Amino acid sequence: MKYPVTFLTSTPALTTGHSGNANGLSTLFTPPLLFNIRKTLCDIARNIPVAAAHGNTISSPCKKIQFIKITRKKTMIKPFNKPLWIMMLALTVSAGPTRSATPTEPMAGSTTNAQSSSHDGSHVYENGFCTLCDKYQPATQNGEGIYEIANAGQLFWFAALVNGDNTHAEFDSPDRTVSAVLTADINIPEGMTWTPIGGDSTPYEGTFDGAGHTIDNMKTVVNVDKGNRGLVCYLFSGIIKNLKLGEGCAVTGFYTGGICSNNSGTIQNCTYAGTIDSQNSAGGICGNNYGTIENCYTTGTVNSQNSAGGICGDSNYGTITNCYWLKGTCPTGIGHGNGEATSKTKEQFASGEVTYLLQNGQTTQTWGQTLGTDNLPVLTTDEARKVYAYSIYNGSDAAETGYANSGNAISLEGNAVAVVETAGFTAADGNDNVIVKNSNDTYTCNKFVLTDGADFYSPVTFTAGEATYSRTLPTTSTWGTVVLPFEATTTDATLYEATEIVADGSEEGLLGVTATDNNALKANTPALLKANTPGTTVSFSATGATVEATTANSPIEKAIGESGYSLTGTMKAISPLTQDCYFISADKFWSVGSQTTVGMKAFRACISAPAASGVRPSSMRIVVGGLTGIDHVGTPEDEPVDVYTTDGRQLRRGVNPGSALNGLPHGIYIVGGKKVSK
Repeated sequence: MKYPVTFLTSTPALTTGHSGNANGLSTLFTPPLLFNIRKTLCDIARNIPVAAAHGNTISSPCKKIQFIKITRKKTMIKPFNKPLWIMMLALTVSAGPTRSATPTEPMAGSTTNAQSSSHDGSHVYENGFCTLCDKYQPATQNGEGIYEIANAGQLFWFAALVNGDNTHAEFDSPDRTVSAVLTADINIPEGMTWTPIGGDSTPYEGTFDGAGHTIDNMKTVVNVDKGNRGLVCYLFSGIIKNLKLGEGCAVTGFYTGGICSNNSGTIQNCTYAGTIDSQNSAGGICGNNYGTIENCYTTGTVNSQNSAGGICGDSNYGTITNCYWLKGTCPTGIGHGNGEATSKTKEQFASGEVTYLLQNGQTTQTWGQTLGTDNLPVLTTDEARKVYAYSIYNGSDAAETGYANSGNAISLEGNAVAVVETAGFTAADGNDNVIVKNSNDTYTCNKFVLTDGADFYSPVTFTAGEATYSRTLPTTSTWGTVVLPFEATTTDATLYEATEIVADGSEEGLLGVTATDNNALKANTPALLKANTPGTTVSFSATGATVEATTANSPIEKAIGESGYSLTGTMKAISPLTQDCYFISADKFWSVGSQTTVGMKAFRACISAPAASGVRPSSMRIVVGGLTGIDHVGTPEDEPVDVYTTDGRQLRRGVNPGSALNGLPHGIYIVGGKKVSK
C-alpha cells in the first residue's frame, strides 16, 4: 500500500548531520513538532527510520520501507515567521505489525534506558519500550530462574507473562507461578495505564521481591468490568515483599489496594505512598485480605464509597500484624475485620519509632532510617541506617523511650542512664551512661559517671569500662557517709564500716567504726568516710566495675553489730527522714526526733534505730576502733578517781567521779581505771 505523508522540519535539521544516514534522520520523527507527526505516522510505522538516498530500502522486524518520491518546497508559517521545508514523501510499507496511538503509548522524553535486545539485535528500548515497534522489553532470568526487572517495559512484560497477554509481549507461554526481583527503581511513563499482575482468572502465585526498590507513577482506572486494581489484582499463595509504591501512584477501581486488590498469599515489608479511590473495599496495602499482611506501612490517602482502611479495607478472614498508617490519611487502619494496624503521627514516623517497630523481631536488616534526614522508614539493608530503641531511666523505674542510629548521641541529664536492648549499638564518643545489651544478654557501658545529689536507677546490672563519683564535704565536716552501686576506691579519704553502737540510755550514744580492707568501698554497702580537712572533695573510681541493678524504693541496709541499729543507704533522695533515724552533720549523728524537714541526698546513709529500742540517745559520737570496755560517765560515787588519757597521761587526781570530765573536750578517757566516753 502507498501512504502520502507530510511532515515539517526546520532547515537546520535537514542540513546538519542528517544526510546519508538513516539513524541520523530518524531523529526527525521523535521530537514533538508543530503538528503531531507521531499520531499521523503511527498507523504506518512508529518512529520510521529515514534514508537520505532516494530509492533506498530499509528492512527491520517492524516494517519494510521504500522511498518512492521526495519533493520539497519552502514556505512561511505564521506565527513563527520562520522558513520551514515541507517534505512530501510517498512510502510503501509492507510486512510488519502496526500500532494505533493509544493512551498507553510511551511518550517522548521519558527516562531513557536504551539497549538492544539480545534475542534479535534489532529492538531499541527506551525505559523498556521498543522505539521501533510496540513491544515490551522481556525481563531476563538469573541463575535461580528469577526474572530481573530493571525498567518499566520489563515490568509491563512480566505482567503480560503472568496474565497471558501477548499483545505487546513476546514469550513462549504464560506462567503465573514465576518469580521476579526488581534491580532498580522504576518510573512508569506518563500516560500509561497499568494492568495489574494476576487477574481474577489468572491469580499470581509466584514471589515478587521489590528488593527495597520503588515503583512510581503507577496509574490504574475504573472500567466497565468493575475491575480490581493494584500492583497485583489477585495474589494466590504468592508473596509480595520489600517493595515501595511511590507518591505518584494512583489506584482507582472497584476493589482496590496499593499493593494488591485481593490477597490470599503473603504481603510483607511493603509501603504505599500514593492515593487510593475505590467504589468498594480499599486499603493502602490491600483491598480484601484472606491471607497475611505483616510489617507494612502506608502514608497515602485512602477513599472508598464502602469500606476503607489505611492498611486494608476488609480482613474478616485474614491476618494483619505489625502494620502502621499515617494518622489523618484514613479514619481507620482496617475498614472491616481484625488485625494489628496502628495509626502514627508524622512526628512518630520521623522519630524512628515506626522503623524500629517494623524491623523489630526480623533477623534480616530490612527497615532503616537516617534519623534527622529521613522522615519515613526506608527499605534498606544498610546497617548504618538501623534504628535502635532505648529507654531512659532518670532516677526511677519510670522509662522514657527514644530512638537512635548507632553512633548517635543520646541526651541525658543528671544520673539518667539509657538502656539499649538490641545488640550492635555503639555510643557516641563522650556519651556517658549509655548501657548496651550484648549478644550474650549481658550489658556494658563504656563510661559511667555518677553526679552527686541526683537520683540514680538502673533496671539492669552492667559492666562499666570506667566508673566515677565525687562529692565535696561540707566546710564544717571531715566525716561523711557513702553508698555506691559499684565497688570503688578513693585516695581522698579513709573509709570505715560501722561495727557497733553503745546506746544505753545516755544523752549521747557511741558509734564504733573500723577501717575497711584496702580502703575499698563495696557495692551497695553503706560506709563512712573521713577526710583530713573539712570541705574536701572526695572522688571514687573503678575500672571494669560491675554496677548493680537498683531495687526500686528499697533501702540498702547494713546491720551495725548486734545492736539492732543499721546503717541505711539510698540511691535516691529521701525527704523527710523518719523519726527513728540519725543523720550526720558536723561530724556527729543526730536524732531526727520531731523534726520534719530533715532529708538525705542520694549516695548517703543514715542510722536507723530498731523499733523497740527504749530511750534513744539524741546524738551519737563516732569512735574509731572498738567500743569494748568503754562506758559513759556514771553517777557520782563516794571514792575519788584519777583521770588519764588513753595514752596514759594523767589529767586529774582524786576528783569526784560525777564531775571527773567536766570541762574536758569530747573523747575517750580512763576514769577510775575504766574507759569512759564524753
